[in-house]
Order: sequence, then C-alpha cells, then structure tokens
Amino acid sequence: MADAFSREELSDLKDVFVQHDADGDGTVNTAELLKTINALDELVTKDEVETVIQVFDTDNDGSLTSTSSLGS
Repeated sequence: MADAFSREELSDLKDVFVQHDADGDGTVNTAELLKTINALDELVTKDEVETVIQVFDTDNDGSLTSTSSLGS
C-alpha cells in the first residue's frame, strides 16, 4: 500500500498517525482509535473499531502501527 503514496504523502500520513498515538508507544490501539473517531462526531462501537483494526493490522498485534497500516 505504501507505494501508492508519494514520499510527502507518506510523511503526512505518519504525522497524522503520531497525533493519534495518544500514549506515544508507536501504535494506535482500539481505545485511541475509538476516541479519535468519536471526536469527529462519528459514533462507532468498540466492536466496529476492532473490525477496522483487524482489517489493517497486517502484523496481527491487535493495534495499528505506521508499518502495519501503511505497509512501509
């Protein structure tokens, strides 16, 4: 997926990722993603967020990392 973006776009995406990594551990977990989505006035359930994470979690650690979600 990463090769679908320019270097600048990847840099921008990683910057956004870091903003949503509330505890700074290099991952976005279910709670962090749920908080981010709900802050956008999109009410979703924890189960829905877990499904999103499963789709993009290529390293199967239960959270998103910039490498699992961007493929870089």
